Amino acid sequence: MNQVLLKPRTIDVAEFQVSRRLGAWTDALNENWYALDLTSPGNGFEQGRFGFFDIPGIRFGAIDSDAMNVFRRREHLGHSGGDYYFLPIPMRDSIALRQAGREASLEPGDMTVIATADTYQYQQETPNSLVTLRVDGPTMRERIPMIDDLVAKDHAYARDGHVLFRVRSYKEYGAFSGRSVDDMIAGARVEVAPYKEDPMDFVLWKPSD
Repeated sequence: MNQVLLKPRTIDVAEFQVSRRLGAWTDALNENWYALDLTSPGNGFEQGRFGFFDIPGIRFGAIDSDAMNVFRRREHLGHSGGDYYFLPIPMRDSIALRQAGREASLEPGDMTVIATADTYQYQQETPNSLVTLRVDGPTMRERIPMIDDLVAKDHAYARDGHVLFRVRSYKEYGAFSGRSVDDMIAGARVEVAPYKEDPMDFVLWKPSD
């Protein structure tokens, strides 16, 4: 059986003059990811490399760049082809995210889910490497029909390729059985998976092997 090797497309702004690299990087992400604005928090933007390949419904990417601030603004939301979920995984240093009044800091190896149907801000204060996924909205919602509500209400999070339900975010969890979450944990006898924030969190979406 022959295997099909996926050859990624690559973009590198090193071919541009330094003064033009941030603009070229912004254009590349707008063309190949979705509509965004970028600024440089440092003394200039010199390094930006981006490789990606597609399978149906999902674009896998690897980014290596200087520090940058990324803005998904309200005027970007009307652009065609903007119904995606963005899943970033920092590899070298932490990144900061703000969306819908919530703030989060992602440490290397962590992942979260960002709905591009809403505005957000992403801050990368140091040169960093990221593994990224851009999942088409219909593809994600087919797998998790309530993903919008779960993410918006902070009931769901992603880690190590899994999407999990954050049990403690739902105050009524356990009301039917009359047992608190802590009582359930005390009675549990199974080993806790390392990707769980809390032993009682459960998987909504498992990665394929």
